[in-house]
Amino acid sequence: MIGKRILEKGPWFIHKDILVIKEWNPTTPLRSISFLTTPIWAQFHGLQPAFISKENIWKIGDKTGSVLEIQFNKHTKWKPFVKVQLDIHVNRPLFPGFFLPMQSHQPVWIQVKYERIQDLCFRCGRLGHNRESCSEDSDTTVASLEGEVIQLFGPWL
Repeated sequence: MIGKRILEKGPWFIHKDILVIKEWNPTTPLRSISFLTTPIWAQFHGLQPAFISKENIWKIGDKTGSVLEIQFNKHTKWKPFVKVQLDIHVNRPLFPGFFLPMQSHQPVWIQVKYERIQDLCFRCGRLGHNRESCSEDSDTTVASLEGEVIQLFGPWL
């Protein structure tokens, strides 16, 4: 079962490039396998316990990539984060988080933190290169509720 463990412990990187590993059945044509996505574990931070449900986690997960698995049990609501396995597109920026609208309060920032990532560009949010070799001209930012400009990508991901 070494192959299964390799699939579960990813993502894998070789010389700053992501190595996409897929489970394969010999009866499946190789052309039908997409190597543009890879499974990655993410943590959703900042969710209020009252809003933590499998349904809500699926909705949030679908904003970041395709949800493969949610680690959810009766204690999940009291943990500092919810852990989700996502199938992310390797050529697109990672999803850093979002403002969750609240009915009686100001929106709350839900931070997405990714596990086992390397060579994340803090300018554009893509895997496989760093800020110094990025082709983008400026950092990707968002305005806070107070109007402050905040960089979206950094070591906190």
